[in-house]
Amino acid sequence: MPVLLPTLFQLDNLAGRSLSTQEKDLLAIKYFYIYWQRKYNCSFCWWLMEENYDLTEPINELGNFYHWLCADQHTQDNPQNGAVHYLNVATTKKKKTNAERAMVIIRFMRHLIRQHISTKYLNESVHECKNARKNYLDALDEISKSLKQLNKSSKSSGQSHIHGSVYKSIPNAMRKAVMVICTPSTPSKPNKLNPFLPRAKWNRQFIQLRNDLILRLYFNYGLRRGELLLLGTNSYKMTAPSPSGERNYVLIVTNLEDNYIDPRSDEPSIKTEYSHRTLSLTKRDYLHLKGFCEQYRARLFENEDVEQHDVLFTASTAPYSPLSGSTIRDIFDVIDDSIAAHFPMFRDTTLYASLPNLTPSVARHTWAYEMLTYTYNEEYRKAIKMAAHTGQVLNEKEIMENSVDKIRTLGGWSPRSDMPSHYGRRFFSEQANRKNIKRIVQDTEEIRRQLEANIESEKTENIFDEF
Repeated sequence: MPVLLPTLFQLDNLAGRSLSTQEKDLLAIKYFYIYWQRKYNCSFCWWLMEENYDLTEPINELGNFYHWLCADQHTQDNPQNGAVHYLNVATTKKKKTNAERAMVIIRFMRHLIRQHISTKYLNESVHECKNARKNYLDALDEISKSLKQLNKSSKSSGQSHIHGSVYKSIPNAMRKAVMVICTPSTPSKPNKLNPFLPRAKWNRQFIQLRNDLILRLYFNYGLRRGELLLLGTNSYKMTAPSPSGERNYVLIVTNLEDNYIDPRSDEPSIKTEYSHRTLSLTKRDYLHLKGFCEQYRARLFENEDVEQHDVLFTASTAPYSPLSGSTIRDIFDVIDDSIAAHFPMFRDTTLYASLPNLTPSVARHTWAYEMLTYTYNEEYRKAIKMAAHTGQVLNEKEIMENSVDKIRTLGGWSPRSDMPSHYGRRFFSEQANRKNIKRIVQDTEEIRRQLEANIESEKTENIFDEF
């Protein structure tokens, strides 16, 4: 018989995921159950029910479980010398893999908190259950931060050297190739490059349109992953007409309704108070969002047996749950593979400097780079016109500060945040390199003029003496 709690977790959280993801997550849970059996001589399911769903000790054991994995105890039928915990030197790759396995257990425990820390299972008041849930989730968040930092350091010491990518953004040509690949097929214009091709025609249209909107919101508006996952069916709006009859279209980036209980294990959230913002949409993107929501998404929830919710982007199969962060990563992975297949020049290091793999973070970095470049050029042209009329000297520092301030607001950063400069690293590097090239060209021209002048005056001997 399958173990109870992992089976419920699989049905609620993994059923709509790819088979490889299900296998990876369930394997991590299997290792945790082996760990628990060896230490406590009972199954985790039995222990948790006996302890009235008290998750304090399981949460405290997550660090020991991680070290146990790094010691390769999960690969042995009998632990060495009967020991369960002991530190061992593990490779960077192994630490990264085991950190990801521990993150799966954190998601598993968050699921247990949502399902079982309630008045239905505990003899406690609603207020006491709410406090218990908060304490458990806060403890898991702290462990999650430590594991993510470990994962990040593993990537910086390994992946960056493997791929050799200097920047986290991609060039404009590659970004346009992504948009070409993700353009949804229509009956009159099928897109053979689009990799999202489920058998059912309607399902294919839903997935392709959904994924195209996701990519456009990332690359065109610089949304964070959590912000995109929190978009609801009422997040896009049309403003009232101006006196001239003109209408604007906006996207409201904020939290979901307070009474909504998010079923996702890695619950998305708004990062800071400055992340709550209103972004202008193009008419095309507004109409596509409206059409997707009213003609495709609404059709999923016509059946009364399907639980209704207002999250904009959902899975394409019942029960049509809100998309998770891992599903977004899977979408980017598929597109990255398509780039390599259809536009191999972007992976050819003899043509391009090594470029990063596509991720939501890379999309936001790319938006920041392109937006900063565009804004800087606009500010520079304004400054030239102003200087022509007033005779003032161009202040490049002021131009740059104005440009950064504009993308700071659009990107949801605080007034004191240095993140715009971090995200626009490619732009600042290009600006510095242009100035350096300009200096070299001017210097070369000056040397050439000096050389010609000296040759004409027959002072070539002095030149060679200088060398």
